Amino acid sequence: MQQRDIIKDEIERLGRGLGKLVAMMFNTEGGDMNPAQAWEIAQDQFRDEFDFEIDDVLELPPADLMIKLDELHLHPQHYDQLGDVLTAWAGREEDPSTRQRLLRRALLLYDLAGEKSGTFCMVRAKKETDVKAQLK
Repeated sequence: MQQRDIIKDEIERLGRGLGKLVAMMFNTEGGDMNPAQAWEIAQDQFRDEFDFEIDDVLELPPADLMIKLDELHLHPQHYDQLGDVLTAWAGREEDPSTRQRLLRRALLLYDLAGEKSGTFCMVRAKKETDVKAQLK
């Protein structure tokens, strides 16, 4: 019972941390920061909250990424939130190749979320469709 409560608290903490990142990347928090400043702060928060570099989300091969996310006790909704962070970052990215890389990784995270949850989610499907449209 106590172990379950600890895991539940950790999952809630992760969700709050990811929510802050999404808010910052969509510029609902952070005021008039430029995108580079917002991203730097988001990376620092991600590192502080999760002891994990957000760049690893972009660099790790898919199988290794899945293992790392499992080690962090992330649930499928957290994968969705990470995908949202990357999609928001891509929307602010000026370099086309970096934007494509971010969108492809966001799409991977949405796919992993669906795979891990074993359920179909209309919201996730819409996000996947939007990302695929941006990749064209």
